[in-house]
Amino acid sequence: LSDLRVLLVDDEASTREVLSISLRSFGAQVKTASSANEALEAQVWFKPDVVVSDIAMPGEDGYSLIQRIRALDPNEGGQVPSIALTAYAGVENVQHALSAGFQAHLSKPVDAYHLAEVIAKVAGLKNESSVDLSFLKQLRSMGPHTEPDIVQTVIDIFLKNSPGILDSIEQSLKRKNYEQAARAAHKLK
Repeated sequence: LSDLRVLLVDDEASTREVLSISLRSFGAQVKTASSANEALEAQVWFKPDVVVSDIAMPGEDGYSLIQRIRALDPNEGGQVPSIALTAYAGVENVQHALSAGFQAHLSKPVDAYHLAEVIAKVAGLKNESSVDLSFLKQLRSMGPHTEPDIVQTVIDIFLKNSPGILDSIEQSLKRKNYEQAARAAHKLK
């Protein structure tokens, strides 16, 4: 998420702090807001690449915020990719968020690695969204007893091979050859 500008909106200070620290660790520039009004003010001067907003906020909720953002001119950020963040995870909640104007819906508590993957995806960062961050997290947890070069070697192999594999999957799906797409996808494991 290197230098990606993320506007994080949540009325809970602890949620803002934890997610902000997590996103910064992935290289994002993060601006936090505790309300819809504060978020709209930040929208003007911060010009985020992605908005991540809680839904259930006191006063003006996330649905109202996304409607106000979508009412802005595209040059003012009216088309900014946005992610709904909520404790409500039912199918109807997901549909409501998407129909309101969000591109994605995530349930709380959210895993920082998954949030980073979804942010990369909605921002159109193909390479970063294709990296299996949970696997990298497992590699990192191997700790100092692990031969240092093995972690870097595994990452280098993955980054070298994954673009070709992803292209193969995409081409197989375009040809509706799902068996070939599944075989190619299996190589990413």
